[in-house]
Amino acid sequence: MAVLRAAPYSLTRGSLVKVIARAENLYLWGQYSQVNVMGALVQSVPDGIMSLSFSNDGTSTNSQVTLNWSPLTVLWNQGLTPLLAYNVYQKLSTGVTFTKVGEVIPQVTTFVATGLTGGLTYNFIIVPANVEGEAV
Repeated sequence: MAVLRAAPYSLTRGSLVKVIARAENLYLWGQYSQVNVMGALVQSVPDGIMSLSFSNDGTSTNSQVTLNWSPLTVLWNQGLTPLLAYNVYQKLSTGVTFTKVGEVIPQVTTFVATGLTGGLTYNFIIVPANVEGEAV
């Protein structure tokens, strides 16, 4: 089955598109292929993380916190292409912009955020990424 990327064609994940191909070499273009009757599978960025929890596992202090989340295990939720990483972003609750503070491989669903200041409130987001980019 052929695989297409959603951008720049404004396709949505899972859309089926009929495909014909034509090859070119140094001399000329070849003939068109028959229409791919199975269609092509459209990939996209992964879904966002829905579940994020904080744990005080004995290593959390005023200057760090351990984040845990549920992994995206279904290929559909991964954008029909394997995940490359989970990117971790944080900001002060009064801040406007999230800053990337870490990245972990897809098999890891925990991150220790360090360098925090006790008494301040922080917001965190975990963003899965694949070859198409980050979840939005």
